[in-house]
Formats: sequence, structure tokens, C-alpha cells
Amino acid sequence: MHELRKRRFDTALLLLPTERLAWMLFAAGIRTRVGVGLKLYEALTLMRTVSRHKYVPLRHEADYCLDLGRLIGATADGLNVELFLTVQERDAARAVLAENGWDTGRERLVGIHPGSGKSSPNWRIARYAELANLLLQREDVRIVLTGHADEREFADVFRKTVRGKVIDLIGQLSLRELMAVISQEQLLVSASTGPMHIAAGLKVPTVSLFCPLTACSPQLWGPLGNRSEVVLPPLRTAPRTAPAIRTSVTSREVPSR
Repeated sequence: MHELRKRRFDTALLLLPTERLAWMLFAAGIRTRVGVGLKLYEALTLMRTVSRHKYVPLRHEADYCLDLGRLIGATADGLNVELFLTVQERDAARAVLAENGWDTGRERLVGIHPGSGKSSPNWRIARYAELANLLLQREDVRIVLTGHADEREFADVFRKTVRGKVIDLIGQLSLRELMAVISQEQLLVSASTGPMHIAAGLKVPTVSLFCPLTACSPQLWGPLGNRSEVVLPPLRTAPRTAPAIRTSVTSREVPSR
């Protein structure tokens, strides 16, 4: 709250409303605050809100988020995501990759981010390792493995089963460093998770694993603004229910393998 007050913001958009955050923004003295829904704590903190009563299941989540901006007069010029890195950040990422064996002149970097924090349907790690072995049959490919520090077991599986050139960066990158590494990749393979949207914002092509259930649909959560392919298994093979945690197109229906 002290940090927010010090920065003297005049507007806050609360995309994922919680009571704690609503009171924090109120106490920070931010004059214009916009939330979602009709909750008691929003009324008590004099927050303006947008309604989701007319919820359209397959309207992209980014468009819903923009409703908060529209309430204060913002206009949307499409939904494409755009992220920015400094030259220094990109240079640092290239240096880290080169130190780990990347031949910048000869090899294509393919990122594999096998984790999703259990926030979306996903492949087993063995399936990602199988894909890595297929990709590494090409001599000009090097795999970059990324993930959270809690996902070190993924690196162990890759080390034991993947034969070829793999740069293991699981648990070694900050968010900005992960963005910079993804910016150097020619392709990112992942489930429907944050790094997929980072890649889209950096215009890095993606191959993304989705589930055909409405709550997990690529029409709702898919990457925006980049070249993308969605792997969508037949409905009969999908889980019966969506994950408890909501996450963040071009799609075509192909077998999960």
C-alpha cells in the first residue's frame, strides 16, 4: 500500500478482484478504481465495476479485461498482446544461451515449457520428452527447457530420457530473464500457460496444448498476435472437468500425439 501511494497512481484496474486488493487500492488513495462484478467490498470501497451478467463463454478473456479500460474511455485497437525488452536484456539472454552451448549461427532454438502449475490440462512430462527426441533428430535444433524451481523433476526426466542438445534453465530465470530467453527462440511448445502469452507478446511462434472443454478453450485463452498452432485432442479424450484454477487463434483439431 505504501509503495502504491508513493507512485501516485490515479487509476487502477482490478482484473482479478479480491477483497484484500480492493481495500489496498482504496487505502493507497487511488482516485479511480475499476473492478469486476457486484461484490460487497467493491461497494464499500466505492469502486466502479463492470458486469459479467451477459457472459459469452467463448469471448476471449483479453476482451473481457478490456471492458475495464473501456469504462474509463479507452478504445481497443484489436486484442494483440505486445511486450517489450531492453537491448541489454536480449543481449544477456543470448550470452546465457551461448554459455550453455548454443551455436547462434547454426542452431534453431525450440523452447519447451512443460509445466503449467496445474492451472490447465497438460501432457505428461514423458510426452514432452518424446517430442524433444523427435525434434533433436534435426542437427540444427537445440532445446531450451524452462520452468519454475519447483519443477526440477521435469529436468531430471529430460536428463535421463532425452538424447541430444538440451539447455536446462528450469528454476534459473526471473520473469524478465524468462521473457528474454523466449525472445531468442524460434518456437515455444507449452500448455495454456503464462509463457505462451509471453511468446505471443514477443511475436515468437507457439505450439500450444489445449483442451476442448469450453472453460479451457483456445477461443477463450489462446495466444494473440503471433503465429500459433493449437493442439486440440478429440472431445472424447478430454477430462470431464476443467482445472480448479483458471489460466490464461488459430486452432485445428489434431490427435493429442
